[in-house]
Amino acid sequence: GSLRISSEQDVKEVADALSQLQSLQNVLLSNIRIKTNMRYRIDHADGSVHIEGIDDDHDDTASTEQPQQPRRLVAMDPILEALAGIPTLSKIALQLQLDSSKVTRLTDKTIQSLCEVPSRKYLMLHSCNLDDEHCNAISKALQDNKNTSMYSLSLAENEDISANGWCALATMLEKNYSLEYLHTDASERSYHSLPTSFPSIYCRAKMDHYLKLNRAGRGKLLLADHNNGDDGDDGEENDTHKGWIELLIKDKEDLNVVFYVFQTNPPLCKHVELV
Repeated sequence: GSLRISSEQDVKEVADALSQLQSLQNVLLSNIRIKTNMRYRIDHADGSVHIEGIDDDHDDTASTEQPQQPRRLVAMDPILEALAGIPTLSKIALQLQLDSSKVTRLTDKTIQSLCEVPSRKYLMLHSCNLDDEHCNAISKALQDNKNTSMYSLSLAENEDISANGWCALATMLEKNYSLEYLHTDASERSYHSLPTSFPSIYCRAKMDHYLKLNRAGRGKLLLADHNNGDDGDDGEENDTHKGWIELLIKDKEDLNVVFYVFQTNPPLCKHVELV
């Protein structure tokens, strides 16, 4: 359905209602429309019609020669902050279609808070007017593996993300072991949509490399290596080596995976003979 917002009071009411749903597990919110009062004037010289936005308290009887009050932008952050505050919410899918001429920029803190809940598994932020600073906030939240277990992130249809933002996310994946899927393009959009912003071929390849390692269980193997280094016994160390070897056998055709495994575990060179 379509959520129509006319004022900051509407935003507050929606946020308050969401805050009461502390056992909510999944949310799909799409197509938020910001309503504004409109009027038109006709240019009698060329017959053109001009649509102008006005505030709710604007006096329609006032002369058109009077300077118009600037349109007040609506802040959507309270709604997203309310979603971020629901501890049981594992899946958030937002396809907001926000109009930057009617809403304020979402704050970095709001976007970061959506990523920092340990129970959050899936986050979709389509058409949310995200930019490079938002990507930096997401990267900061997800590079700490202790505070996240998110496995899927989708950021398509955000045309203000540049190469710097995509590169920040790719760099984050070097340290993040939980994320297995990162959607950045518009391949699933309707046929009439046009491509907006997407990472370079090199950046996308880097993302895919680390995502593939995460799907193969890199996080568990690295954690096992860390524990064995502290107080593990020989049996646990052999199990860890077995896990890395199984990964090598599974993806032996992928030289990037092979290089990563040996770079991370040099002692494996004496245990492995790839066929």
